[in-house]
Amino acid sequence: MPVSKFSQSRSLPSAAAAKAALDILHDHGKLVHCQPLVGEVQQLNTSPDDSRIPDDEKSPKYDWWQQTEHVPILPFGIWKKKVVFNNWFKDFPGQPIQRGSVTVADGAAKAEVTDAGRSEGGVETICYAPSGIKIRAMFRVERRKADFAKGSIASRGKEANDAGESMGSDNEEWRLVEISEMECSNALILKFSERQHRSAHGKMLDNIVHEAKKRAYVPDATGPGIEN
Repeated sequence: MPVSKFSQSRSLPSAAAAKAALDILHDHGKLVHCQPLVGEVQQLNTSPDDSRIPDDEKSPKYDWWQQTEHVPILPFGIWKKKVVFNNWFKDFPGQPIQRGSVTVADGAAKAEVTDAGRSEGGVETICYAPSGIKIRAMFRVERRKADFAKGSIASRGKEANDAGESMGSDNEEWRLVEISEMECSNALILKFSERQHRSAHGKMLDNIVHEAKKRAYVPDATGPGIEN
C-alpha cells in the first residue's frame, strides 16, 4: 500500500512556551480546534463502528473524537468538500530521543531523526478517514541540540533568562514537532491528501505556538518552521 511520511516543526521561544504547548497537546479538545479546516467536533464515548479499527484501540485509554473538515478542492475556496472522520488521541510521557528511528508509545508512529535530544512528552493520534485513508501522527515538544537549529538561539535564551525561565544550556532549544505517516491504496488520493494535510497541519502548528506564547506572555515572533 502506498505510504507517505513527513515531518515539520516550529520553534518555541522559552521553557514556559514549551510547557504551554505541551498543555495544549494534552487538551485534546483545544488541540482539535487548532486545526484550521475543522468545523464540527464531537467527543465520542466509545470507539466508532469501523472495521479498520483493531480491538486494542477500542480500549478506554484512547480518547475518540469525530471531526468534520471542509477541505478545499479548488483554489481560493471556490469549492470545499465536507469530510467526516474519526480519530483517537493518547498522551505519552517524556523520553530520550536517539539518533536513528523513533518509535512512540504502542509503536504507532516511526520516523527518522537527525539529532539527539529529549522529548518532553506529547500526544499520538490515528485518524480513520474516508477513501481508505489512515493517518498516524505524533506531536511532541522537544529539547534539541543547537547544531540542529536553523539560526541563532542566543536571543531566545536571553528572552527566557530575562523572564526568569530556564532554557537549559546555551546549546539547546525548544521545538514543537509533528511526525506523520499517511497510507491509502489509491496513490492519487494519497498525494492530494498529503498536500492538504501538510498545509493544514503547518497552520495548526502555527496556531499552537501562537496560543502557547500568549499563555507564556511571550511576544509573537515565531521563527520559520523546518520541514522534511
